[in-house]
Amino acid sequence: MKKRSKRTKAQPSSLKSKLSLTHLLMAVGAIGGVVAAFLTVLGPFSQEVKAIVVTELPAGNSIQNPWFRSTSYPNKPGLDSWIDAAGTDVEWSLSQKDSNPSPDAIQGTSARWAFGSGQGGGSGIGGEDAFLYQIVTANPANTTLWFKTHWVTGYIEDANAKIYASNTPDGPWELVWTPLAVTQTTSSNMAWTETGLLSTQLESGYEYYKVEFQGRYPANRKQGFKFTGVYFMSNDGTFPETGGTIPSPIPSPTPEASPEPSPSVEPTPSPTPAPTVEPSPTPGTEPGNATPVFTTEELSAGSVNKRYLSRIDMLDADSNETLNVSAVNLPGGLSISACQTAASGSSTIFRCRISGTPTTVGTHYPEFTVTDSEGASATRIYPIVIQ
Repeated sequence: MKKRSKRTKAQPSSLKSKLSLTHLLMAVGAIGGVVAAFLTVLGPFSQEVKAIVVTELPAGNSIQNPWFRSTSYPNKPGLDSWIDAAGTDVEWSLSQKDSNPSPDAIQGTSARWAFGSGQGGGSGIGGEDAFLYQIVTANPANTTLWFKTHWVTGYIEDANAKIYASNTPDGPWELVWTPLAVTQTTSSNMAWTETGLLSTQLESGYEYYKVEFQGRYPANRKQGFKFTGVYFMSNDGTFPETGGTIPSPIPSPTPEASPEPSPSVEPTPSPTPAPTVEPSPTPGTEPGNATPVFTTEELSAGSVNKRYLSRIDMLDADSNETLNVSAVNLPGGLSISACQTAASGSSTIFRCRISGTPTTVGTHYPEFTVTDSEGASATRIYPIVIQ
């Protein structure tokens, strides 16, 4: 009896198609897994700027909503009190992320002029000028202007902060000061930078000032300009008082052993006006490099021909940084000494003594500059009263 040979039953063409598709999807899934694993090893292609914790702005700020927060939802970003020259939410948008500067526990918020729309709308069209401004009132008897802001740029053609003046709220406006002017060659290279507290002296004061920010980046580049923490005030030349306290995320340095006591002399206000100082901040030379900041609120007063001791603290959000500090216009007889560096988590703390025997009575305005090992620097003026 012959054995019947087994024959493989032909598969329907539809089943063949399903099997082929299944095999294809399995192959694609396997390749995708390999690619995902490869990208995980490589890490992200873009480098985010590091988070920056900053001090509150000085007292007397004429700017409403300097940190770009929403009036209705204070934990969210908003352009309240600011005017987009092109119309509401037409060009400027908002940014809220850990890498934006913040003086408190709220996630950092900022105004944004960059490629594509951000939070709150905005067009972000390259090759066009965008203007965001605020008009504030002032006492025309005051002739000293003060300004400060935090800013960051990528590839930018122009990023400016300009102050216009008028004696009517509708203008005509006269340009009286340009405290910030950035070009492609002076871009911050994606690192947040602060101007420091700047001042200028006018021949005569005005009743109204327009604080205007302008940005333009090339049409073929997907970068731009962000800023936050805007401070503007006019006064009689008196150095602005420090505003808020140091926010809690900045660690408190360990006190030095057996420090010399600071003189218990109450400072006496002096009519001498603060000098016109317009320090130029040095942007970080590496993408993502944090700019060091001063965390000391004020320096002690002193007495002429008596031992003086005070302390100035600085902080860099990068770890293992080498910081250096210099000063000009210190009161005669005083100098910086005994600088110490300490690590605190992922940050670097830098502390120096200011000591000596002052020889000149009056209110002095020394200017301090701190620089990190990547070249990023910040400048600040601390008044010292010597009686």
